[in-house]
Amino acid sequence: MPRVWAPLKPGDIILVDQDDVLADFTGELLRRCQEEMPDENWLPFEAHSELYFYKNYPVRLHAQILAVNWNPGFFCSLQPIPGALDGIKEMLALGLDPLICTSQIASQPTCVQEKMEWIIHYLGRDFARRTGINADKTTVRGRILIDNRPEITGRLTPEWEHVLYDRPHNRHVVNKRRLTWQNWKQTLLGEQGG
Repeated sequence: MPRVWAPLKPGDIILVDQDDVLADFTGELLRRCQEEMPDENWLPFEAHSELYFYKNYPVRLHAQILAVNWNPGFFCSLQPIPGALDGIKEMLALGLDPLICTSQIASQPTCVQEKMEWIIHYLGRDFARRTGINADKTTVRGRILIDNRPEITGRLTPEWEHVLYDRPHNRHVVNKRRLTWQNWKQTLLGEQGG
């Protein structure tokens, strides 16, 4: 039987993933691959049906795609997803407690440093204290986790509700709420409009 979630209230912790929720990871990786390998047939953004970008392409391209992703400076260069920064600020203004809950790519040595630089650049130094980098998000406490990953697994049964941030690679999931930064208040708070 599905769990019934109580309405949000001030002080509730909203965990927010960074890549492809706040920062446009897929868009930047696609742009860089198109730039560095212009003779390949790159899919339009909406046609990426796999969570891991490289899995949308033939095996012969995997190493090249991963090399683009692992370049120092990649995570710092990501652009904010439209509406994301305002959405985080609105959550704070409404008395909610947004925390960034992201994972690192272990094989990318500058990933953690660059993710923190991105947060400080776009959200301010105070938000660095509101950020956790954790390989197992099931161990983190909160009311809601906004994440683009279709399934979140780990050591524990999470106490949070997994709300999908809408991306092409997760549209096959139909048993979870989903949102964008344009409709987050309606989805999470039941507000009309915006």
